[in-house]
Amino acid sequence: MPARTNDFQELVATIQRTTAPAGAKVTASAMVGVDGLDTPREVDILVEGKFGSTTVKVAYEAKDEKRPFDLTDFDSLTAKYRGECRVLVDRLVIVTRRGFTAGVREKAKKLDVELLTLDEAKQKDWSSEFWATVHFTFTPHICSVAFLPPIPKPTQEIAANARVLCSCCKRDFGTPMQLANRLMFQQFFPRNPEWVRKLNEQVNKSPDGQAYLTAKRAVKDRLLRFDGKEYNITNMAIVIHSVSAIAKLNCRKYELTSVAGQRQAFRRMDAIVGGRQIDLLFPEDPNVGRMALTLSSPRLNKEPRPRQNAKNRQSKKPTKGAGRKKR
Repeated sequence: MPARTNDFQELVATIQRTTAPAGAKVTASAMVGVDGLDTPREVDILVEGKFGSTTVKVAYEAKDEKRPFDLTDFDSLTAKYRGECRVLVDRLVIVTRRGFTAGVREKAKKLDVELLTLDEAKQKDWSSEFWATVHFTFTPHICSVAFLPPIPKPTQEIAANARVLCSCCKRDFGTPMQLANRLMFQQFFPRNPEWVRKLNEQVNKSPDGQAYLTAKRAVKDRLLRFDGKEYNITNMAIVIHSVSAIAKLNCRKYELTSVAGQRQAFRRMDAIVGGRQIDLLFPEDPNVGRMALTLSSPRLNKEPRPRQNAKNRQSKKPTKGAGRKKR
């Protein structure tokens, strides 16, 4: 970071002092390589830390402006960390002397960018915030395949286990999922790069950082063989899923004591990000490289149905003559 003022030099020293005990590396004016570009990009302050075997990166952009940071400045700065040829970090923090406009604060909340004035940055406990977010990325992949005419069988089971055959010579083209991967990633996307850009734009605009794209592909002279039966098909509807999401982690600290009396501190972190529940368990000692990671569907808290109050129950009155035996 170019020498601006003693205040901003003090900011670097503050981050260095508070994060160094956790084994973090703090670099001012860090030159970071970017995929697709020969020229590296500069990050004012880059903090890198080991989380077990995973490296987490946090970028701090310090702007010594004479006026409040506005939307034009904000969009120009965040473009470096969004979209194609972006600087890959797990979190972005912007620090400025004169504060921010209302439009910047509103947009920063949607993009999960932290905003701090210089005074707030000096007083902040950086060590407690360094591991506060997780960046979950899942490259474009096929999540489902459907067929036309529809087949009265479980779609996902057919996509994984059925065989695609030539209707004339019975040549085997593999499973429907294998055929879908060839159609999309070896033929369609290389010939239509604008669809890749469209998918990336949807991911960047999505509130939860994920997007779906459906492509219908004609299938000529093909049939499906599944469970001893054959089905004629004319089209496949292939759904592509992509994720690039950032979420705040819930962090809790535990301490385990072995039979021999040795103590080991652990941290557990969990978050719902990109439509998935992520749970991390790892030792606090950065020299220990083992950690546990689980990825699952989000756990939803279902509220129990309220019991019906006996006073609110409506009892039906028997009609006149009901219950009498006919003679």
